[in-house]
Amino acid sequence: MPFRRAGDHVPLRDDWPADAITPRIPRPDETPLVIYGTDSQWEAVTLRDQLEVRGIAAQVVDRPVIHQNAYLGLATLGSWRVVVWSGDAELASSIRDKLIPHPPPSAIADDSI
Repeated sequence: MPFRRAGDHVPLRDDWPADAITPRIPRPDETPLVIYGTDSQWEAVTLRDQLEVRGIAAQVVDRPVIHQNAYLGLATLGSWRVVVWSGDAELASSIRDKLIPHPPPSAIADDSI
């Protein structure tokens, strides 16, 4: 993320609606889609919470292990992923773009979970 001073306005952190909307129940024919990926757990969880309070069912998928080196005992982890249902993907993406106007270069958006 760009450098910010302590008093700066950060939409993801600061722009919460006055009233929460209960998330709708996805239809059986909808599929889960990844709309955002980040190396920051805080960013993923806060985006999920922002979507949920706006009526969009969302979840955070843990960082997958993308490479395991048993000899050294090290693992390379992927990104935290924010997932929504296909019926909400367009609205969720629009909200994401307002709350995170300048995503970090590592941000991903693909449909793999």
